[in-house]
Formats: sequence, structure tokens, C-alpha cells
Amino acid sequence: MPTTDASPVPQAALVPVARRERVDSIDVVRGIALFGVLQVNLLTEFRVSLFRQFVTRHTDPGWLNHLVDNALEIALFFKAFALFSFLFGAGLGAQYERTLQSGRSFFAFAARRLAILLVIGLIHLFLINNGDILTTYAVIGLLALPFMRCSRAVLLGLSALAYLAAVAPIPYPPLFGGGETLRAHIDAANHAYGSGSLADVTRFRIHEVRHIAVLLLWAVPRTLGLFLLGVVAWRERLFEAPVDRLGALRAIATGGLVGGGAAQTAVFAAHEGWWHITERTVSAVDVFGAGALALGYAAALVLLLRRPRVQRLFAPLASLGRAALSNYLCQSIILGGLFYGYGAGLYGRLGSASAAGVGLVIYALQVVASHIWFRHFHFGPAEWLWRSLTYGQRQPMRRRRS
Repeated sequence: MPTTDASPVPQAALVPVARRERVDSIDVVRGIALFGVLQVNLLTEFRVSLFRQFVTRHTDPGWLNHLVDNALEIALFFKAFALFSFLFGAGLGAQYERTLQSGRSFFAFAARRLAILLVIGLIHLFLINNGDILTTYAVIGLLALPFMRCSRAVLLGLSALAYLAAVAPIPYPPLFGGGETLRAHIDAANHAYGSGSLADVTRFRIHEVRHIAVLLLWAVPRTLGLFLLGVVAWRERLFEAPVDRLGALRAIATGGLVGGGAAQTAVFAAHEGWWHITERTVSAVDVFGAGALALGYAAALVLLLRRPRVQRLFAPLASLGRAALSNYLCQSIILGGLFYGYGAGLYGRLGSASAAGVGLVIYALQVVASHIWFRHFHFGPAEWLWRSLTYGQRQPMRRRRS
């Protein structure tokens, strides 16, 4: 049965969630997912052309580069974004409950919030990094809003349908006219990103968006399915009350890690030529395996975070996750300065292993910077802007000294 948007509670002012009301496990998992997003973006978008992976799996020789390529393909590629998508859906579920309790309309609030995220995403897409996920999240979030009234059973069914659509033979627009067109585009990207000025890079990025849009279109069904799964996870209190949901969390962790890990190993074996199956089968196994492995990561982390030692170890990552939007945008700006021609010009000059090392350094610096930042401020800078525009009033930024 669909739930209702009506509430007998008198309307109260809708304000941002207080720090004490946040679920730390979500912030920690989001902070860990951000590491995967950083490494994937660094290796597949900023270091070389995003479309080079359609030509070859290994862009540089050497066993260490190949080892890093293979490890990230199995453990992180698509899983980090799937985990982020799942958490975004959990956030939608939390906002839905909270606005109903306040007596306000969730749909007007969420539509305004997502519209602002869409503007931020479009700026990021055209001016900073056209591998942007914010635009996709905003659009798919708007598509998901009508389903927020549905029961958990209906949401699970809709998520399954979305995943089936993700592997269905839908005639999406072609990326390029043919192999020669693809290689010509990669050569143009190497020239623009590797040695172009800021204006050159911006022009080529805008030109490239039409090809990126096809990739984003492919991701719509799978991302919608993960959003809806995240809503169900929030309603099941998997993050908020893990002690009461240990059986479900253990089942998800075991099934996701074992099943998803096996699926991703099978995909890797197919790519290496050790197992000969059709490309469509490989794609389907990859889509379902990546989603299962991401859910397994989330459940396993929530279970681990019940232990005090693990909580203390991962506590700094909660600050990173609280400012996930700011850190995501900051990663793009830093990587653009390091790799593009208007900056240090490392584009096409680093192998996978060296680039992954750069990613580790950037991530460590962001962890430290986020921890220090929240000693003095309530929100990350991008989160502060997003919240202020969403609530229509300037939010308190600086913490008061006690």
C-alpha cells in the first residue's frame, strides 16, 4: 500500500538536520565511497581520455600498472558510484520521513533541493569535469520522487524492474559512428586536455558532453534502482538501528561480497579471455555484480562500525562524508590542475600505479582537511550553499566557541 503524505502533526519550521541527529555510519560509508570515486575519476577521466577504456583495458605497460588496473576493475569500477547512489537514495528516504514529521510537503522541498543540485551539477559538468554524477543524481532523484509514497515491497519490485531495464537490449544512441571516429576523438582529447589552455580545455569539454550524455543515459535505470534500494534500506533502519537488523545486514554482507565478488571475477576472466561468453552476458553479470558488491560493502561496513575500535579508526572519515559534495567538487578542481595543460600537464604521462599513489595522497589530505574544517564550521562550503538556497535563508556556518 502507498503511504500517505498527510500528517496530523502541526506544521513546523523545516530546518537542516542537527549534527547530533546525523547517522555517523552513513557519513563514514560515504567517506569511503568517495575514495573509490576519486580513484576511478583519476585513472579513467583525468589521467587519460574517458573513452580510451573502450579501446584498451591497459593504457600503460608494466606488471604494476596492470595489477592496479585489474584490482580497481574488480573492486572499485562502478562499485564506488553504485555505493554512492545507494547512499543518495537512503538520504532521500531520511528526508521523506523528516519532512512528513514536520507537517511539510516533501515533494516541494525535495524538488527545490534537487533543482539546486542540478544547477551545481551542470556547472561542474560543463566547466570542471564532464564525468559529473551530480547532474545525473539530480535528474534521477526527480524521477524517483513520485515513488517515495510506495511501500517497501513496491519499491523493491520497482528497483528490480529498473535493474532489468539496465540489462535489456534498449537501442541507446551510439557513442561514436565507428572505431576510427572514436580514435580520432581520443587523439583530439589528448591534444586539448594535455596541452590546451583553460579556454581550450573548456571548449573541448563542452564539445564532449554530447558523448558523455550517452554514457549518462545508459546509467539511468541502474542508478534509479539503487536509489530505490537506498530508500528501502533507510526504512528498514539498516543504518539507524543496525543492532536490531543484524540478521539482514549479515545476509546482505555475505551475499553481496560473495556473490558480487564472484560475478566481478567472472567479468574479469571474460575480459582476460579466460572465459568465452557473449558481450551482452558479460554486461549483465557486470551490472548485477557491481550492485551486489556495493551493497555488500555497505552492509559489511555498518556491521564493522558497531565495534568501538573500528569506530575510532574510521571516525575521521565521517567528516569527509559530511562534506562529500565539497570534497567531490574539490577533487575535480585539484585533478584538473594536476593533469590538464593549463596546470601541471600530467595528462597522459602517469601510469595507473603512479596515478593511484597520487590519489592516495589527495584523499589523505582531504581527510585531514575535513577533520580540521569541522572543528570550526557546521557544514562544508558547498553543503552550506546548497542548504542555504534550499531552505531560503542563510545557514549558520561558523561554530561558536564554548
